[in-house]
Amino acid sequence: MPRQRFIHPQIWSDPTLGKLTPIERLFFIGCFSNADDEGRLVAVPAYLRSIIFPYDDLTIDQVREIRDRVVDVCRNLILYEVDGTEYLSFVKWSRYQKPKYPSPSILPPPPEPHSPIPSKIPEKDSSNIPEMVPEDFPTGMGMGIDMGMGNRDWEGGVGETHSPDGGDLDSENQDQNQDDEGEPGSPESSHTYTPEFAAFYAVYPRKREKRKAFRAWSKLMKLPAKIRPRTEDLIAAARHYAEYCKKNVRDPTFIKYPATFLSVRDRPWEEYVSSVPAETEEDAERKKRREKYKDVYLS
Repeated sequence: MPRQRFIHPQIWSDPTLGKLTPIERLFFIGCFSNADDEGRLVAVPAYLRSIIFPYDDLTIDQVREIRDRVVDVCRNLILYEVDGTEYLSFVKWSRYQKPKYPSPSILPPPPEPHSPIPSKIPEKDSSNIPEMVPEDFPTGMGMGIDMGMGNRDWEGGVGETHSPDGGDLDSENQDQNQDDEGEPGSPESSHTYTPEFAAFYAVYPRKREKRKAFRAWSKLMKLPAKIRPRTEDLIAAARHYAEYCKKNVRDPTFIKYPATFLSVRDRPWEEYVSSVPAETEEDAERKKRREKYKDVYLS
């Protein structure tokens, strides 16, 4: 779950962002708000639509066009691809965002040296865009504003993304991310996943049995249209489930495998499509026990 970010007031008058349409500027701010602590986020259009435009009637192609246009104009936002999945990354993110307890990114960094995906914007649309704003403009990222610069870690932990006990559920994800991908060059490592599934898997809180999860995903996609879930709903459900786990699940082994979450029969994802479920009595009781015996839990 992303942190709360402080958006600099000068973002509204930034000359480079002024080259964008209102919806493109909204997209840029949405990317900034949803980036992780290293300035990265999944760039699959279906996923971006679910987190930035959940209430707007935009097609995936329209979101892709908006994304490519923003990347083409904003020199501090780069688009790259790793293992068939597209990602966005803000340049020099750590220079401006300094969270008190940063969480390591579970998304891959841009390749070094960075080789961005070629822009799909026609040359005539971007030929008059300057490489940087005037030097006397009072900000500085080569595009004007400091990307809303300055992160506020408020007293009481508002905006923090850690689990209640201070742990980090992402650590297990990093350890298990390659558990079923096979060795490089092996048949297992050449498995192809759809962009929508890749977006789902990127935000799901437990990275286990990816191929099995994709089979479960494929079964859902083969259901009749009347009962087939929308891909953006599944991505939103994964994101909401991740938020729920951050707040309520201490032991990552209790997080559902992605294939279980995508079960055609039980459909557990349905509970998380609209929002994070309210805390249950069982959750509240578990928290009380944890607080009462926190010295034992943390030993």
